[in-house]
Amino acid sequence: MIDFENDSVEEEKLGPSDSQLQEISVITNNLLVLQKRIANGTKYLAELAKQATKIETDTLPDALKRAGVASFTMPSGEGISIKDTIVTNIKKADKPLAYKWMNDNGFGSLVKTKIVLNFGMGEKERADELLKYLNDNNFDFGSSQDIHAATLKKWGTDALESGLSTPETIKIDSFPKAIITK
Repeated sequence: MIDFENDSVEEEKLGPSDSQLQEISVITNNLLVLQKRIANGTKYLAELAKQATKIETDTLPDALKRAGVASFTMPSGEGISIKDTIVTNIKKADKPLAYKWMNDNGFGSLVKTKIVLNFGMGEKERADELLKYLNDNNFDFGSSQDIHAATLKKWGTDALESGLSTPETIKIDSFPKAIITK
């Protein structure tokens, strides 16, 4: 007599069918193709952004300068003008010296200090006690300092406009950038 219940159990133990494995293979290949397209698209977008930046900061400002005009209106209505853009940068290795200079010269309030300790729910009092203890006993504990990018940019713009002399650890650069208005 044929035992149909045990036969189906035996088939399940053998593993997936060829059609199931084929389906998995097709789906996996589709995913791999999409991942490759995403990677290529990301590279392509980065190259387009690089080309656009070159036109905004180099080619178009130079063309307006050569033409002797500060702004231009396209026949389609878009306006083009040049605006000086300020970029302020502090390299990671230079941050301690730059932040010390900022503290010593009245700009220390721009620097944010971050201390990270993980406490569970309901442990706020313990966290407050630990912080007080660490400070009271002059412990050297992990912390980091940083300045928000927008704050640093604004400070750099103000420093450049006021003629403030800054150390080499703080880079403030100005360059023209084409602005298109619609």
